[in-house]
Amino acid sequence: MSSAFLIIDQQPISLAQALGYLQVSGHLQPFLLEILHQHVLSHAVKSQVAFSPAEIEQRLIEFRMDYQLMNADEFQRWLIDRGTDYETFRQQFVWDIAVETLKDQICQPNLQAVFLQRKSSFDRVVLSWIGVSVEAEVQSLQQQIAAGEEFEQLVDCLRSQQPDTITALSEVLTWEELPEVLREAIQKTPQEARLGALIGPVAIDDYWYLVQLEDWLPAELDEELEAHLADEIFEQWLTEKVEAMTVQLSVK
Repeated sequence: MSSAFLIIDQQPISLAQALGYLQVSGHLQPFLLEILHQHVLSHAVKSQVAFSPAEIEQRLIEFRMDYQLMNADEFQRWLIDRGTDYETFRQQFVWDIAVETLKDQICQPNLQAVFLQRKSSFDRVVLSWIGVSVEAEVQSLQQQIAAGEEFEQLVDCLRSQQPDTITALSEVLTWEELPEVLREAIQKTPQEARLGALIGPVAIDDYWYLVQLEDWLPAELDEELEAHLADEIFEQWLTEKVEAMTVQLSVK
C-alpha cells in the first residue's frame, strides 16, 4: 500500500498507473505542463516576492471588506460553501497575491514597448456591412449605393425583405479581428478617403460583402488592453522558462 498514489474502492492506484490513465486520455501533457508552470512560479516567487505579515493581514482584511465578509459567522459560511477552511483559503490567497505581484514585476517594464510595437493591430474600426451569397446581387447593391441610396436604409430594407442577408450597422472590431482579405481591401483605399468609404465587393466565406468604414479608433493602453497584454507577456515568460528546463519523467 505504501507505493499507492491513490486508493479507489480499496484498490491501490500507483503513480505510474495514474499517469497511464492521463496519457491514454490525452491529458498527461497538460497535467505535466501545469506542474512545470507551478515549479517555475514557486522558484520565482521565493526569490523575487516578499510580503511582511502585516501586509498579508491587511490584504486579507481588504478582501473580506470588499466581499462583505467581516462578520466571522458569515465568513465561516462562505468558506464552507466553497468546500475549504481558513488555513487553506489563506494559503491560496497568499499564493495568488504573490503570483500577481510577480506578474506585475515581469510585465510592467515591458507593457508600453509591447503596446507601441503592436499598436496598429489593436486599433478599432467601426464598420457596417451587407453580405449576400450571389456576386451579381452585391454588384446591384453597389450600383444602388452609387446612385444615392443610403447604406443604412439599404440595410434596413434588406433586413425586412431578405432576412437571409448578412447585415450589420456600426459594429466595432479591432483591426486584428478583421479577415485578412478585408484588411487588405481597406489598406488599398487612400487613408485620407477611408472614412465613409465603401469597401468591396469582398469575398469572405462564400459570401460577397460591401463594407462601409464609418470610423477609425486609434488604440489606447487602457485597463482592459493592459490586462490583455500582461497576460500575453506573462504567458510568454512562463513558456520561455519551461522551454529552457531539462525535464525527465521518472516513474517506477
